[in-house]
Amino acid sequence: MDAISKKLVHCGAQVGDGTAVKLACNLWLGCITAAACQSVKVLERQHVNPQLFLDVIAGGTSDSPYAHIKGGKAISEDYSPQFEVSALEKDLGLMKSVMESVGFRSDLLSLVMDLYAQSDDKGHAHDDISAVATSFE
Repeated sequence: MDAISKKLVHCGAQVGDGTAVKLACNLWLGCITAAACQSVKVLERQHVNPQLFLDVIAGGTSDSPYAHIKGGKAISEDYSPQFEVSALEKDLGLMKSVMESVGFRSDLLSLVMDLYAQSDDKGHAHDDISAVATSFE
């Protein structure tokens, strides 16, 4: 595992605890990717340089290398896959099932799932999840 991971985190003694954490992480990735892509696309619609969004967050508390990667992919419309839309959709669907089974609200997740489904419908199932940007066009 050391060869393919930056770190190892013990996620609990119960079978399934690690999967629960993985799904929570992918929920977060889906949300922040959609947010970064929406931010750059709304600036494009306003004829404002979308790179300015990334420039403004750079170095601040809301900054992350991930925002620059996915926001940059949306700006360049380079949706070469790193994490495919279809794979994220699968994980988000599993997370929705988990939320429903424990009586947890899933309204944010439902909205995010709809955005990825729209990009899938546009032919981006096997493209990078930054293709969610196409849902805002």
